[in-house]
Amino acid sequence: MYLLPSVFIWIGLGFIVVGLLAGYLYFSGERPEFLNFEMYALYSSKLRAKYFTTVHNNVLDELAGGLTLLGLLLMFFSKTKNENQQVLIMRIDAVFQSVVLTSLLGILLFIFVYGWPIFAVLSVLFYLFLLFSFLLFRIKYATFKSK
Repeated sequence: MYLLPSVFIWIGLGFIVVGLLAGYLYFSGERPEFLNFEMYALYSSKLRAKYFTTVHNNVLDELAGGLTLLGLLLMFFSKTKNENQQVLIMRIDAVFQSVVLTSLLGILLFIFVYGWPIFAVLSVLFYLFLLFSFLLFRIKYATFKSK
């Protein structure tokens, strides 16, 4: 099995908290100067479209997204204390249900969101997929443990 030790659930939670705080700072307009870097970009459209160039960028939003995503991954792929075949089946079932749920949500988004904002909204779906997978698995595991 390719699961991380159970302690990684807490490390992942820490990454999520820091990522959400960074996202809050970014969207509230607080962008610390020490996070300004000259970054390599495959594509940038700040003033005009540029390809394969460097851009001056505050990386707070990238930190927010990356840390939140890493935290969700660590939480989902951390072992439970009693990992066995039944728990693995619950994990697979949770992933399957998350695929169905996020696909239905994606279809609804395509029906109700028009224009370029659809791409911004769809980028949230991957985060929701991991969150749904984790939550569905934990609900199944809690039910299994209580039996």
